[in-house]
Amino acid sequence: MSVLQKELGIVGAIDFLRQFSVGKGDYTAEREQLFREITLDEVIKSVRAMETEMA
Repeated sequence: MSVLQKELGIVGAIDFLRQFSVGKGDYTAEREQLFREITLDEVIKSVRAMETEMA
């Protein structure tokens, strides 16, 4: 903890620790439910469209 605080500062250390806190729920089950009606091809198409919009 002291190394984190020394190297990142107190705010950075807190942000770092938040990223590695234990979450709740079952991400795998949630992911399957969220994306069950979308294909990989649709995801790729969507990402490419976003890349085009950002260019």
